[in-house]
Amino acid sequence: MERFWKTLAALLAFVVIAAACGSSVDDAVDAAGEAVDEVEDAAGDAVDDATDAVDEAMAEDGEVGSISADNIVTGPSGMTIDLNECPDDWANDTGITDTEITLGHSFPFSGTLATYGGISDGMVAYLEAVSEENPEWFGGRSVKMVVLDDAYEPARSVSNSQQLVEDDKIFAFASMAGTPSNLAVYDYLNDQCVPHLFPATGHPAWADPENHPWTVGSYLAYTTEGSLMGKWIDDKITEGELPAGSKVAVLQLNNDFGKAYSDGLAEYIEANSPDFEVVKTELFEGSAPNLTNEFTTIAAEDADALIVVAAGTSCTQAITEEAQSQWDPAVKIMSSTCQTLTLWTAAENSVNEGWVTASDRKDIVDPAFDDDEFTIRAREIFDNAGVDYKANANAGFGLVFAPPIVEALRLANEAPGGINRTNLMVAAWSMDFEHPWLRGGARWHTDGPNDGFPVESAQFLQYLPDEQRFDTVSDLIELDGTTPLCAWDGVACQ
Repeated sequence: MERFWKTLAALLAFVVIAAACGSSVDDAVDAAGEAVDEVEDAAGDAVDDATDAVDEAMAEDGEVGSISADNIVTGPSGMTIDLNECPDDWANDTGITDTEITLGHSFPFSGTLATYGGISDGMVAYLEAVSEENPEWFGGRSVKMVVLDDAYEPARSVSNSQQLVEDDKIFAFASMAGTPSNLAVYDYLNDQCVPHLFPATGHPAWADPENHPWTVGSYLAYTTEGSLMGKWIDDKITEGELPAGSKVAVLQLNNDFGKAYSDGLAEYIEANSPDFEVVKTELFEGSAPNLTNEFTTIAAEDADALIVVAAGTSCTQAITEEAQSQWDPAVKIMSSTCQTLTLWTAAENSVNEGWVTASDRKDIVDPAFDDDEFTIRAREIFDNAGVDYKANANAGFGLVFAPPIVEALRLANEAPGGINRTNLMVAAWSMDFEHPWLRGGARWHTDGPNDGFPVESAQFLQYLPDEQRFDTVSDLIELDGTTPLCAWDGVACQ
């Protein structure tokens, strides 16, 4: 349009000059006509330029990423996000400036599960390093993280989330630890239309694109892992390592996290009718100082197989109790949340042989990955940031979540309109890349309602106490796209 006004000004000046120089009126009119044609051409070009700019800033109506006239975002595979349900003061670019993107989360840095604070330390170190090295991925911006402590208490997670959204005005909520904490803020963040990216928990509720489109899950779902545990026991019966009609005992954290595993195991039993039965499920609280009483109770069943669903210090407590017990089940399965070597080497007594776990990720302190290019780079980032990944290997756990956050922001930056909340969610629901921190070259893949779980693959590992390392004892088990979506009603998936 600037060109239009310049041309119009030139036309008026020409008419004035022509009259002043004594030119005939006809000549002046002819010249003016030619000038008008130029003005029309310039105006048309200006409109075309403006239209092109709009096209570059917005996906075409109906395309993935577009926002319709009635405020509906089109996502992958028929998914939609209704922006009319957002608060009146909601904005697509909250938490973004020309130089910075502000993310936030709440994590336990105190309490019995304080070791999970290492996940945040690792994630923040990686995000800050990558945004500093590759600002072009983020529209020339750096990534800033606002981090609050909730001590793994859902009530504090709620108040922290309200502070991050309403006071700190974060752009997106990035990977908070704990099933109870994430469930406590699940509805709130979706009601606020704030991206709730990759909770650091495998609860199946995060795969609900219809009712909770602002939440996308992360690693192997607990229900999927529970099914894998059942299959492992079933296979051991087939292979003759367990007797037919085996008895299984479960030691399980008493919250929605633990229940999700039981649900997955129950689903496997219902679908496959294996030759074993769960004879005892013993629950324990996350705040328990030890598991002595619970383990004494469960050991009295003298079951053939043991499943432990734990987190943080309770992993080490269960390992220690089993080592001290006279009961030595033939098959012992630990939840993947206890995979890190630091938890195993922290056991006060020698660890009995035979423990296995289903794993979807690498371990930053495992010598098996000393030559892994991504591990080498991650250790360097942590060293530079002062993150002691050897003292708290959960820092390495943060590498599960940080690369997908980077990838989602990078994809949003490449979309029409650049980085904003809707582009971020469309990217998070339509990702497909080889995750550098997953085992066996597994891919991080989502496709809206067609595939709501980014990770559905794992390998079984066995812990070798004499060598203090894990040994891979199965190929990568791929279940991509097979885990059903979950509309969580507070008790179970619907």
